[in-house]
Amino acid sequence: MGERLFDPVKSDKLEDPQRVHWLPSSAVLGRMGVERGWTIADVGAGTGYFARPLAEAVGPEGRVLAIDVQREMLARLLVKLAETEAPSNILPLPGDADALPIADDACDALLLANLWHELENGPKVAREARRVVRPGGRMAVLDWEPVEPPPGPPLDHRVSADAARDVLAAAGWVPSAPSRVGPYSWLLLAD
Repeated sequence: MGERLFDPVKSDKLEDPQRVHWLPSSAVLGRMGVERGWTIADVGAGTGYFARPLAEAVGPEGRVLAIDVQREMLARLLVKLAETEAPSNILPLPGDADALPIADDACDALLLANLWHELENGPKVAREARRVVRPGGRMAVLDWEPVEPPPGPPLDHRVSADAARDVLAAAGWVPSAPSRVGPYSWLLLAD
């Protein structure tokens, strides 16, 4: 992922209390149609902003594979899980978005939240997601609108929803029209 990789030193931004206002996890989970008992891969899980509500949504019979390429981020996630009454169905795993440590067809859904702009090879990641999501499953891609102002990455790192949609379609996904989540983000769902 290279130079666009999120700096773990800034991980406190991932827990900013204002984040719930400009990136409500409930809106994303609601649009994904998350169901109890699902297995969901949260790729680029960071400190678990989405992993924790996903784990509650899938219930004890489901599980969340919280994957991050940065072991430091996974360590911070483990600390967060230990400090809170987090669900026990979150499994932190080291792994890269284009080589996921998951068996074929093992997931009901996969979430890439605020990761698309960091990817060096979006087509490869979309194909890898296709491999691990079961037939009939869903992929959700959430990322920053390519507009200023902050928060978020620099404007020249951001990717439009239409560009991501084209990549998903080329990888065999059937993406929806993009929708807005909060004032700064777009969301694509793909079956």
